[in-house]
Amino acid sequence: MTASWNAPKQERSRRRFDQLLESAAALFAKHGIDVVSTNHIAEHASIPIGSLYQFFPSKESLLAALIDQYTREMAGAFPAAFDPAVPFEIVVGGVVDALIEFDVQHAAFGQLLVHLASPRYTAYVRIMQDVIVTYVELMLGVYFTALNDEQRRRCALVGFGVVKGLSELTGLDRALLATEITTVLIAYVHAFVARETTAGVNDKSGKQ
Repeated sequence: MTASWNAPKQERSRRRFDQLLESAAALFAKHGIDVVSTNHIAEHASIPIGSLYQFFPSKESLLAALIDQYTREMAGAFPAAFDPAVPFEIVVGGVVDALIEFDVQHAAFGQLLVHLASPRYTAYVRIMQDVIVTYVELMLGVYFTALNDEQRRRCALVGFGVVKGLSELTGLDRALLATEITTVLIAYVHAFVARETTAGVNDKSGKQ
């Protein structure tokens, strides 16, 4: 990520820094990133625009700082390790619940993850995507040891796309949305594993 910000060194500065991030998240979630300006954020936070620029030289640097915060907090939202004794279906449900709860607790998460189609923001979204995809890869490695690195990566990326797509649905409450996403993901992963491992066996048989 090329955009950078100036981290605060004093407690008072830290409060202003955090206040600006909270205001940016609220405005991004309500209005979208393209519409919101640094002036809007400073006004919402009741902080002079000059103070904002002391921390954030541009809106992109503020966006970068917000995503950095989200990715660090997201890493702590999931279990540090997987217990293979726990059924895969239960683990998937837990991961989906954790993502939905994270979205509820972080105002701009859904906006950042789902609605940023502009190439201008691709690098920013990819940072959060990589956190989630890497986590899913680890999970797949525990439960489906026959998959190689490339297969796990591909399965995790498609699974991420499924979550993004279904997250845009309207008309479902959180519990129903979590249930439907979990159902689709479990079915997809099992179908993927069956296809890929069967293909591997067929390839070996054909070489004999």
